[in-house]
Amino acid sequence: MSKILALARKIIDMLKPYCNADYSVHWFFAFIFAGVCLFIITFAKDTQAILLKQAQMPLVELYDFSIYQTTDTGVQVHIQGTKALRYAEYEQSFETLLRKISPKLRNTPRIVEYLYGQEIVRTNNIYTFNKGGVYAKNSGEVFYSKRAKYDLSSEIFTGIGAFWASSVEGSIEGQNIIYNQKLQTTTASNITATIDLQAHKDSK
Repeated sequence: MSKILALARKIIDMLKPYCNADYSVHWFFAFIFAGVCLFIITFAKDTQAILLKQAQMPLVELYDFSIYQTTDTGVQVHIQGTKALRYAEYEQSFETLLRKISPKLRNTPRIVEYLYGQEIVRTNNIYTFNKGGVYAKNSGEVFYSKRAKYDLSSEIFTGIGAFWASSVEGSIEGQNIIYNQKLQTTTASNITATIDLQAHKDSK
């Protein structure tokens, strides 16, 4: 305690020569400068807090929504869910079902793709399923993965971790499935397959 008092007395002794009328103007502007600096620091902190709060607030909120994307040939994408939040850089939706309808080509059946997730985050054309994702087609294929991503542009479904898949020919389980709709290819690791030979025979 004595050291602190001694230091305080030393500082006061150093300031005594400046505590007179000759330096009053200097002290006045010094206090003004200190006040301005304090105001700028406080304002900057408040501004950062406001901007952070705004970034965390959704720009649009939807409940029990149903959205259609149409072209000259009809409905191309239909999205419905219980809740959707749109932020500046991404969208988040809950209990969401996405139906994508491909244009019908001559002598080929129309392809309809389905995506479902309890919670989906969309960034541009990438859909991320952090609480389980389901991908299905009207031809009978169904894929489920605990975590997944779907690229709407490339039509590639990527399962991250354990997955389960089923078709008219049987079912498979494994890790890290990648399904390419355009190329009609499926790759995965650690696969265990159950094949229905009769269904496989009937499909030929």
